[in-house]
Amino acid sequence: MKSERNLTENLLFGIFGIVGVLFIIVAIISGISGSKKKAGYEAVDGIISDIEHHGDSSYVYVDYTYNGQNYSSIQLDTYVSSMRKGDDIELYLDDSDPFKPYYPGSTVIIVLVFGVMGLIFSLVGIIPTALKAVHGKKDRALVEAGYSVWAAVEAVERNYHYAVNGRHPMNIIATYTDDYSAKNYRFKSRNIWDESVYDIEQGDQIRVYLDRNDHTKYYVDVNSVTHNDTENL
Repeated sequence: MKSERNLTENLLFGIFGIVGVLFIIVAIISGISGSKKKAGYEAVDGIISDIEHHGDSSYVYVDYTYNGQNYSSIQLDTYVSSMRKGDDIELYLDDSDPFKPYYPGSTVIIVLVFGVMGLIFSLVGIIPTALKAVHGKKDRALVEAGYSVWAAVEAVERNYHYAVNGRHPMNIIATYTDDYSAKNYRFKSRNIWDESVYDIEQGDQIRVYLDRNDHTKYYVDVNSVTHNDTENL
């Protein structure tokens, strides 16, 4: 049987993680740039002279006085829904280009939007990857410990609680009865993406590695399945 590792899943989570990091970098750079502008530019008091709405776009115009010169109907590069015509607004101006006022609120918006989105994308990409790494480490520890049993395959089920790119993985369900205690155990494999898993039949044998002291800790070796006729996959 092929490995249950799925390249599409890894690629998708990797993309989410990379995009998330890039968004966070944009937020950080914007925050630093905004701080430098506030420190290096001169603060002036302005007033919102007009707000135009065209479909989904809105344009804000401001009036202000800088170095004794009046500037009227200068377009601002930011619109916030709370803005109203006639509102006072704090602007920052650079001597080299007084026709491009800087509004600190624009930086706040960029930092919040890209920061929050970056955090979300990063978590979506990093958490599953980290969990897979942790599970992999635990699985390897169980295999290295060497204690295992052969369980009987009960079913191969589609996991509809999880999906990647519109696809749902499968899980192998297997049962085992301890010869000494007569206790029944039911095991569930990790997510499997290889469609050939459907070749597995009820009653096939599969190796399960167990913690000797706690049978709730186990690893189902999906590559170990043997058919009833003992033919290895």
